[in-house]
Formats: sequence, structure tokens, C-alpha cells
Amino acid sequence: MIGSPYVICREYQFEVLAISINWIVMIAAGILLSRVFKKTRRGRSPFKILP
Repeated sequence: MIGSPYVICREYQFEVLAISINWIVMIAAGILLSRVFKKTRRGRSPFKILP
């Protein structure tokens, strides 16, 4: 378990882990969304909605 050696600070460690995971996901999503919008700005649609 993550906090087994430190039983007293388990809630704190879980909070830090959850916030760190959220930041990693937000950074990855930002990079992927910037690639999608860069393609649309060049005139190419990344989504094939209309033929």
C-alpha cells in the first residue's frame, strides 16, 4: 500500500497522489487538444463529419 509505513499521513499522501494524477492528465489532454486544434487551424479537419 502507498501509505503503510506512514499510517498517520495516509490521507495527505492520497491527496497529493490524486492531485498529481490530475495534473498529469490535464497536461496530456492539453497536448493532445493542441494537436487537434493545430490541424483545424491549417484547414484540415481532424474529424470526418461531412464527406
